Amino acid sequence: MEALVVMLFLSLPTFLIWRRVVTRWTKQPASRNIAAGVVTILITPIVYAGIIAAWFAVASYYPEHDFDRKKWLADKEKRHKMSEDIIDSKLLIGKSKEEVRQLLGAEAGSNNTDEDDYWRYYLGYVPSIMGIDYDILDIYFENGKVVKVEQHQS
Repeated sequence: MEALVVMLFLSLPTFLIWRRVVTRWTKQPASRNIAAGVVTILITPIVYAGIIAAWFAVASYYPEHDFDRKKWLADKEKRHKMSEDIIDSKLLIGKSKEEVRQLLGAEAGSNNTDEDDYWRYYLGYVPSIMGIDYDILDIYFENGKVVKVEQHQS
């Protein structure tokens, strides 16, 4: 129901704009209004969909940053901004558990021990429309060295 109200609201300026555009092609008021009305009926849903798409894009946008150890350690809720750089640059690949601990810190409340071959780091809540869960950086070890780094929503 709300969509219809919004489209009705959008249809008035759309109609006025298209009536002005159509004026260049025809001088007859009846033809002008009919042509502008038909175009309004076709264009208004597209405009509405464009507004919704733009809203989704803005609401789910977050800037990505290069990895910065000080920022990583200082603000756990914004780690997700650096996670793509960690993954894409393969920053951790080949590093030992001690090197990872020195770089990313010891994650409080986690099971990131030297005996584990899978470590998790909390990344905070990634902005998204339906995102209600926080993200995790998954680090996989083989023979004490990092072999894979991924990110997932918990």
